[in-house]
Amino acid sequence: MNNFQRLMEEEERRTPPPPPEIKSNLGGTLKIYQFIGQIVELYLPRVMDLFVLLGGGENDPSVKRNDPGAGPTSNREPGTGPRQY
Repeated sequence: MNNFQRLMEEEERRTPPPPPEIKSNLGGTLKIYQFIGQIVELYLPRVMDLFVLLGGGENDPSVKRNDPGAGPTSNREPGTGPRQY
């Protein structure tokens, strides 16, 4: 065993374990970040499409979306279903 390993073991013995609140706080923070990431993943592509349309661009009908009710391949009647920009 080298000196660094001994020093590490000595530090572990002297340092008290962290309180359990730290683990619960960290878990809550990670869940919040995960939720925000899911929201961004879900809505960011649509927001970017909206900005393209507002800037005078057009939707590319060849791009397939994950939304089954959107796009030119929909079985719905025109004017029904989700609003398309």
